[in-house]
Amino acid sequence: MKKKSHYFLTIVLLIAAQTSAIQAADVLLRLNPKPGSTVATYTFSTTDVLYAVDAATMSGSTSNTVFPSPNNARVQLKTIVLELKSTSASAITVWGESSGSTSTRTIFQVSVADSYAGTYTLLDDVTLAGTKITSNITGQPTAPDATNSKSTVTGLNIPKGKFVKISFCTGTSGGATQNINISGFDITPGASYPGISAFSVLGVPATINETVTPATITATLPYGTSLAGITPTLTLSGSATSYTPTGAQDFSAGAVNYTATDGTNNTVYAVTLSVAASIAAPVITTPTNNNQWLKASSAITDIAFTLQNSIGATITGLPTGLNAVYNNGTYTISGTVDASVTPGNFNYTITATAIVGYTGSDITASGIIAVKNINATNILYLATDATAATNDLFLAQLLSKSNYFITKRAAQASFTGNYDAYDLIVLHESLTGGDAATVGHELNLIKSVDKPILNTKSYFYTSGTSARWGWGTPTNGNSGKGIITVQASHPIFSGISVSDSLYIYNTLTSKNVQPVNAVSIGGYQIAKVAGGIAIHDLPASIRLGAGKTSKYLMISLLSGKYNDLSADGLKLLDNAVQYLLSGTQFAAPSLEITSFKVDTANASIIHNPATISLLLAIGADLSALQPTIVLSGIGTTLSPASGVANDFTNSVLTPINYTVTDGINSKVYATSISTLPSATPQLSMEGIYFDGQIVHNENQTLLQVYNSTGILLATSTQNINTNQYKNGIYLIKCHTGCLKIAFTR
Repeated sequence: MKKKSHYFLTIVLLIAAQTSAIQAADVLLRLNPKPGSTVATYTFSTTDVLYAVDAATMSGSTSNTVFPSPNNARVQLKTIVLELKSTSASAITVWGESSGSTSTRTIFQVSVADSYAGTYTLLDDVTLAGTKITSNITGQPTAPDATNSKSTVTGLNIPKGKFVKISFCTGTSGGATQNINISGFDITPGASYPGISAFSVLGVPATINETVTPATITATLPYGTSLAGITPTLTLSGSATSYTPTGAQDFSAGAVNYTATDGTNNTVYAVTLSVAASIAAPVITTPTNNNQWLKASSAITDIAFTLQNSIGATITGLPTGLNAVYNNGTYTISGTVDASVTPGNFNYTITATAIVGYTGSDITASGIIAVKNINATNILYLATDATAATNDLFLAQLLSKSNYFITKRAAQASFTGNYDAYDLIVLHESLTGGDAATVGHELNLIKSVDKPILNTKSYFYTSGTSARWGWGTPTNGNSGKGIITVQASHPIFSGISVSDSLYIYNTLTSKNVQPVNAVSIGGYQIAKVAGGIAIHDLPASIRLGAGKTSKYLMISLLSGKYNDLSADGLKLLDNAVQYLLSGTQFAAPSLEITSFKVDTANASIIHNPATISLLLAIGADLSALQPTIVLSGIGTTLSPASGVANDFTNSVLTPINYTVTDGINSKVYATSISTLPSATPQLSMEGIYFDGQIVHNENQTLLQVYNSTGILLATSTQNINTNQYKNGIYLIKCHTGCLKIAFTR
């Protein structure tokens, strides 16, 4: 059978009070909270579990949902498997909406199996005569709709603990499976009956089958076990209040019937025990926390291995300070790593001690204790549960360094803690962007935390009506596998051969970098791609206020590409971590124009206020000048560009603006160019005269004051006081001529 990929989603279990809409015993399953995007697994709850059969992303959303908050979440898929951990089922209602605004959806087929990967038996099909599947799911109502958004199957008799597969289609004609937006389930339990839910012998769990009559319980005990005088351990279920027989029983002659009763109703189980024909090989069950990272002088979280067909175990490879103890089928590693332990990875191996007479190969299990420097830097790595060192090369790189201690966890919906224990915070692109818009959510609050931050998700920046951080406008992806460096001197490029492009990924896909095409908060553009800013450096003085020093970088990545990071991409991220943890803030590039000239004539440049002025020779044509302009700052650009022709004919009255930008910040120089008048300078003109100190302007004519080298010093329509000027010769120019003045004081 073709192996199907599947994803896991924990569902919150709610037991409903009696209402007119549902039976009191109905079990309600609601998608609260919503799953993250591109989930691969969720930690199982102790209640019912939903699996996505579709070989596609099962990601959560709060759009097109049936129920109001806090249950306003959904997943979109075609086929699901529901593991009934908490209840049996006589009917199942699926709450959902179509994937289209007018299309319909219904339960297609319902089948059941003993395990997720087991053989499923068909229970109902909407295309069959006599089907007990009904549906009134149509479109996507604009408001929560608990009346027209459900499909129900009745007439079931599914015991607790089974796996129920449900597929969906458009209607009673069946056909191909279709996507549906599922918001939850109502499960009506089967009639209550006395039962046995667990049965074990000498620590060996038995298999219970209630689909046959009588129900059966079977178990195979270790080689050499005597079947005479065995006392099993039972757990009753349903309405059962007692069982018979009790005490030790002889199973050597065949099945022994056990009866669970509530005083009125009885359920009979035929219990058959057998003994293995040979000594079984030991079995070691490895816990999920077998690999751990901790600092020297720190205690590990106990690691408990479960052993079967074994009388103990031995272990090698532990760092000093840790030990392991066997007790009744459990082998537990615990303790505190000695402060003197040299940092590094300790690969340990457990070897089960088999029962005497076993002749097979050793059975082993293993794990890693990664010991970090006692003074290691504490890094908080916020990512979805699915993110791991096996699919994230950046995380693997951080974990490999003895001077970094990594705490990886998911972001919290209602965060009330602090970050005092951390030296750096990393935000993974897999985190849900919409959470950054939710008041009280950790991803909303974290933008203002006084800690260095490396953010790899541009979509936290979103501004507008659905604002998240409100810092800019991200775009949905750039197809290139590289970035264009703008500030090559930035420390994050240290040790990297930087030209125009830097490839941060190994392969090319449709989406690689999600840039921000307009950053409104300020800061500096360090690298770009077509479509916007790829790396953004935001000083603490802007993000947090005056006197703050916690640096911030946004390096835009894509969640599915962390396992495709190139050597340069990993070096870039490593440099980014070092830059954020130490050193000084990268200085802003200068936005100044250092030289402006037309042919050989150099203009006068004043940087504050930003003005440029130039006086050309008599009769010069100002209509299409092509100035040569030099900028001070690396990575800055100019508009209009150097060498581009402009008409400066009226620039004295309406200056031409030259804008210098670093991609985020800009500076505008008001530029005017004029010529000396063709007439010979006069000592006086009508309405304009000089009394030795004041240039009188009786008619409020527009006057320009130039020094003897042709640099424009002032423009005015009022009287001009010359006390501010040094001794020398000056020209006072207007539209009617030019007044030459000179003074010595």
